[in-house]
Amino acid sequence: MRHVCTILRPLHLMLATAFVAAAAFPAVAGGDKARDARAGEASARLPLAFESNRGQADSRVKFLTRGPRSTLFLTETEAVLSLAGHQGSADEFLRMTFLAGNANSHITGVGQLPGMTNYLLGKDPAAWHTGISSYGAVRYERIYSSVDLVFHGSNQRQLEYDFVVGPGADPRVIRLRFEGASRLHIDPAGNLVMSMAGGDLIERAPVAYQEIDGARRPVAVRYELHGKDEIRFRVGRYNRRQPLTIDPVLIYSTFLGGSNSDLATAVAVDGSGSAYVTGSTGSLDFPATNSLWPIDPAATNNCAFSVSHGLLTSGCAFVTKFSPAGNSVIYSTVFGPGYAVGIAVDAEGSAYVTGETCSADFPTVNPFQASLSGPLPNCDAFVTKLSPAGDTLVYSTFLGGSCGDVGFGIAVDTTGTAYVAGETGTVVPNNEPCAAANFPVLNGFQGTHGGLKDAFVAKLDPTGSRLLYSTYLGGRSDDGAAGLALDGAGNVYVGGTTSSADFPTLHPFQACGMGNEDGFVAKLSPGGDALVYSTCLGGGCLDQIHAIAIDSSGHAYAAGETCSFEYPTLNAFQNVLRAPSRDAVVTKLSPTGDSLVYSTFVGGSSFDTAYGIAVDGSGNAYITGETSSADFPTVNPIQPTLSDFRADAFVARVSAMGNTLAYSTYIGGTGYFGEQNDDWGLGVAVDSTGKAYITGTAYSNDMPVKNAFQATLNGANAPNKQNPNVFVAKFDTALSGGNSLIYATYLGAAGDTVAAKSNLGGPAA
Repeated sequence: MRHVCTILRPLHLMLATAFVAAAAFPAVAGGDKARDARAGEASARLPLAFESNRGQADSRVKFLTRGPRSTLFLTETEAVLSLAGHQGSADEFLRMTFLAGNANSHITGVGQLPGMTNYLLGKDPAAWHTGISSYGAVRYERIYSSVDLVFHGSNQRQLEYDFVVGPGADPRVIRLRFEGASRLHIDPAGNLVMSMAGGDLIERAPVAYQEIDGARRPVAVRYELHGKDEIRFRVGRYNRRQPLTIDPVLIYSTFLGGSNSDLATAVAVDGSGSAYVTGSTGSLDFPATNSLWPIDPAATNNCAFSVSHGLLTSGCAFVTKFSPAGNSVIYSTVFGPGYAVGIAVDAEGSAYVTGETCSADFPTVNPFQASLSGPLPNCDAFVTKLSPAGDTLVYSTFLGGSCGDVGFGIAVDTTGTAYVAGETGTVVPNNEPCAAANFPVLNGFQGTHGGLKDAFVAKLDPTGSRLLYSTYLGGRSDDGAAGLALDGAGNVYVGGTTSSADFPTLHPFQACGMGNEDGFVAKLSPGGDALVYSTCLGGGCLDQIHAIAIDSSGHAYAAGETCSFEYPTLNAFQNVLRAPSRDAVVTKLSPTGDSLVYSTFVGGSSFDTAYGIAVDGSGNAYITGETSSADFPTVNPIQPTLSDFRADAFVARVSAMGNTLAYSTYIGGTGYFGEQNDDWGLGVAVDSTGKAYITGTAYSNDMPVKNAFQATLNGANAPNKQNPNVFVAKFDTALSGGNSLIYATYLGAAGDTVAAKSNLGGPAA
């Protein structure tokens, strides 16, 4: 999920192997494994080749490039990706049309490669095609006014394309229509998800940059969906006298042999120091001691094959409980299909999980809502309580209406009452507002749906079978809650993101509508029928709150990201935005919500964001997230430098007054398979002794491990070497200033699948 570029690099296709010219290697007969291996190694070093069309393809095709199960055809007006069907199923085609583009654009091969390609197929020499040149890139000159389009391969032989926006040109002229997918939508992380029969194609959140005076300067950018199939780019401020590059990344997994993976989204800790990690898996061999859903290759409700109506519903939720030392698993339970986002633990050791399911077969026990509320493709939130042993469901219920719902944050009080926050009213596939907004509301301060999407807050009784209250929280545009915290009096604190200028506020520190998106923090009364306060946080760019925590005095701590130079700061460790793409932010509000105790940027000169936050008894805030900044601020680090050019997780402790870091460290590896090698910190918890627990997703097979339950990245054994695993670490922050690991371990298998929605605004799968 990279976020820098002055060229638009929208398609970063994971073509595991590029086409190799027929003359490159002689045919290998027999069982000479050493010779086979040498040929394979030599093949892997060859550049990606774009063939000029000399009759080997339809006459409309100008250039083409091949993968093991795919071919990309480049014509004057569109790029067509042909995907081979699985197990006898029909091939599929995804068309990306350049709407209002220049049909007379000059299309040329750039960088001719040595050698020629020959097709000697069939008995008739007249049908053979020989002497075909190949190129390292293809350029469409002036595909739009002062905008070029370049298709090329990366060093890892992955296919990429870039839009190069010339000085003075308007990136808004770029309009892309995607045809062939049953549904397009933009997920909470900003990724473009294209649902097809054989699996989902995910075009990761775009990035943009400019090269000025030898330095790469990030520029804010995001997708905009127009109608049901048209994509445009919303670009932030940049120097229009210089070229601009925009860079989305397209990943597809099922079509090329699978890019299955494990994703952890949240962690909680009990009084004994045991960590409970939740997320999603589609692996047949995920390390589970209790499977509440059959992980069986022959089962029709298999977690690994639960894509329904083309939606990204693959995978099942899991909860894994680690011993305090981290070197053993007390239990690991899989249930679903669905994917888990938030987790809380009560005093007895019962785990409460929320997330999203699109499966009518999701298991329910003593439910408030026994069935999926709407026909697919609409999904519901779920709330599930596991027994302390993790081997039974105490209760499990759907929670939603007919417009699409997901739970992001969950908390539990001393009576076992669960509080859930998320979003409802997700836009349906035709990209129109959902007219049947019927999320179950009761005794709430806002009883009607405000707009396209609203946040929701709900309170379930200890049996899970009854709502005590449920309320919308939102204005006329898009609003969503990403996190929830609970104080001893039963007040609920919600953090999230809003695009509504009329988002409900009360005694605000800051009004809403400063930019396209603002973060928000709201405090609800114990009965859910009134706001205690509600305020926005942001500036003129994009601002998002991904997580929230509170202390015993009622201070709310919000963590997220911003690209706003004018994001409010006070008593800051870092009072300026260092990366126009975005920096992480941490903000501490007064108990009344109308003033700041502190607010600070935390970041370097590239992309940084905070996805999780926790607070200890002294008011120190612990944050985790990801950074691609080589100059991210570090203090007493266990890992002082960025592992590679992509992204590492980070963990930092901000002092109670916000003006110092007690420690800050990278935690990551060098990746395994090219550009998709980010490591992310997604959830953090802290125990009563100040020890910090983080969880996230690891693509690197050389993350730091210690006292590990699982010492290696099992995903590295996948055929295309791109399967991430869960990563869990415990820091001895209180005793040694954060520079000591108690344990760090992988968790996962070689064939697991991501459930990609989470309260991030960042990675997915």
